[in-house]
Amino acid sequence: MMRLRGRSSRRVAIVAFATLALPLAACSPYQAPAFLQNTPGAAVTVYDQTYAGEAFSVVYPNDWRVITPPAEAPEAAVFAGENCQIVFISTIAIEPSSPAECTSEQMRFETLEREGLFLYGGAPSEQWPSFEPVFAQIADLLIANHE
Repeated sequence: MMRLRGRSSRRVAIVAFATLALPLAACSPYQAPAFLQNTPGAAVTVYDQTYAGEAFSVVYPNDWRVITPPAEAPEAAVFAGENCQIVFISTIAIEPSSPAECTSEQMRFETLEREGLFLYGGAPSEQWPSFEPVFAQIADLLIANHE
């Protein structure tokens, strides 16, 4: 058996690891790939019940989901709560649709226009009295980001 003269096996392992890791580290990219540098669509940030985009910012209720459209579409966001409660905010006029689990006959929609933004609030008719203050609060917290 070969014996290393006074060198510990741990030191040899470290040197061997460093020798192998150095060439592998040289293979890693030094910059982000091109497809990440030029992503289409408006940049948005969703954090701590706040949606912030190029056209508008808004605070939405706890436990609501945020759904954004495809990158090539005009800026918009859908905020979805429980029991088919939904708020659409868009930079263009749209025809809001009911959530999949609720029929359009069950739903009641209200439309607001503020500073060039379109808001659509929807909830089942029997839930409208409890949804209306939530919709009003979202509308009050909406900020148009005009340049």
